[in-house]
Amino acid sequence: MKYTDKVRNYLCIFYALILIIVSIKPRGVIDFEELGSKIILTGFYEGVASCTTTLKLKENNTYRLNSICFGSDTKIGKYVMRNDSIFFDKKDDIPYSLGVIDDNSLDLYYKESSEKYSYFSLMIIRN
Repeated sequence: MKYTDKVRNYLCIFYALILIIVSIKPRGVIDFEELGSKIILTGFYEGVASCTTTLKLKENNTYRLNSICFGSDTKIGKYVMRNDSIFFDKKDDIPYSLGVIDDNSLDLYYKESSEKYSYFSLMIIRN
């Protein structure tokens, strides 16, 4: 049997290349998270019912806060880091006012009432 059908030969080569690329790079060839700016810190929390919160701080002073719990909510904005404190830009309705880095955790503070602050602790998984 000779391989005389050119279209079939090209398709077989194309499919083989796709399978090789998928087996070498299963998460994709382009990493869109690292495309804009390098991620300098990632905080993660998993609560009850597999609800997760992920905060990623990038080198260009932008953040991305993903909360997934019976739906998805993403907040993107700017931050300023001073020593071990992170101050968030309040334009995007992020509930947190500031964050404090402490060893392997990132504590995010939010205003519970006019005078009382509470915090939410994330585990730092990448620095």
